[in-house]
Amino acid sequence: MARPAGDAYVSIDGEVAARVRAGAGPPVLWIHGYTLDSGIWAALWDRLPEYTHVGIDLPGHGESAPLRREEGLGVLADRLGRIASGLGARHVVALSFGTIVAIELAARWTDTVRTLVLGAPALGGGPQDPVTQRRYREIIRCHRRSGPGKELRDLWLRRDSNVFRHASRDPSLWALLQSTVARHRWTELRDGSMHRLTAQTQDKALLRRITADTLLLLGEHEMPAFVASAARIRSAVRRSRRAEVPGTGHLCLLEDPDTAAALIGVHLSAAAEGPR
Repeated sequence: MARPAGDAYVSIDGEVAARVRAGAGPPVLWIHGYTLDSGIWAALWDRLPEYTHVGIDLPGHGESAPLRREEGLGVLADRLGRIASGLGARHVVALSFGTIVAIELAARWTDTVRTLVLGAPALGGGPQDPVTQRRYREIIRCHRRSGPGKELRDLWLRRDSNVFRHASRDPSLWALLQSTVARHRWTELRDGSMHRLTAQTQDKALLRRITADTLLLLGEHEMPAFVASAARIRSAVRRSRRAEVPGTGHLCLLEDPDTAAALIGVHLSAAAEGPR
């Protein structure tokens, strides 16, 4: 697979789209969170110009096609593994729901994924924030009642949400999140694909297969469920460490891109220079 160039959308395999920013250095694969897309990474990419950045749009998000009905987490991880291998991308950065995909990718493609950054790490079948789970059930009911639209978007983006509470305090970030979620098609609420991607339990045996140098990034005010997930990952992944982004909540990579980019940059460069 030819490595894409330029700062634009490209189609990777006819179904998965990616936003690419070309740089002088090696490629980094970025995996966003639920209802977001690859457009959220611009501020971080601005601060890491020494890398080539490839932001994947997950199925049903951004410009990517919905997940096929027969596909689950393993199939998606293998699809991204083939993309990463073809691009020569040894670094993976993910946020929130995207970390579930990244964990599966790193566990299945150990020869490809050399470094892994998990912001607000989650686990398939792992700890859940009860407030966020209630909100997700509310958006399912809202979608059944009135379909996709402003009501659904506004419900998901309520400022009392544990996902968005801290991010909503930054006007420019809040505007970006609102415009991004407004584009989301909510196909996963129709076809059940969200359940297929999160139902599989990512247990300690799977985590122990990860050989990548792993950085767990958590906001100072992260939800306890994600702190617990980070602890499980930290205890099982041999080459892992944890760092905190002060003053941030769940979307820590986006809320303080200066600190997050500095931590990511150090992690990527140290892993590239050190022994496997």
